[in-house]
Amino acid sequence: MARCRCRIDTGKQLTLARELIRALRLTAAHPLPDDVARAAALHFMDALGVGLAAAGSPVGAAYREAGRQFASGGPATVLGMATGAAAADAALVNGGLMHSLEFDDTHTGSIIHGSSVIAAAALAAGEAHGVTGGALLGAYVRGWEALARFGLAAPGGFHA
Repeated sequence: MARCRCRIDTGKQLTLARELIRALRLTAAHPLPDDVARAAALHFMDALGVGLAAAGSPVGAAYREAGRQFASGGPATVLGMATGAAAADAALVNGGLMHSLEFDDTHTGSIIHGSSVIAAAALAAGEAHGVTGGALLGAYVRGWEALARFGLAAPGGFHA
């Protein structure tokens, strides 16, 4: 296995992660191109659909139980539950549901299943902060971009 030969100086003002976040924040000021927004919306809705299907399946039983424990009236939706939860709890349960049926999408170059992670987090954070649908979709796209870059930078891909 190849070793990373990059040197990260933690004493510098800008780390690689901060540079990535800064670049992604700059993109938030611009609308998504129409084709990107359409593709992202389809991927996002697909992740929600898979999560809802899992919420009603035997595979989702453990997540339904966790949802029952967490869903105590927070601002974020827990898929398949009538009561919301705190954003972090909803994201955890929903991400598990979105991944549990193994129908989540894959970015093959980085070997990541981004939507189960990013859609769940974006939905929960968006609901907790009352963002618009456009802002939610923009955060989802930027999350995918960041996760794909992490996976591409990892020797052998993210799951290796």
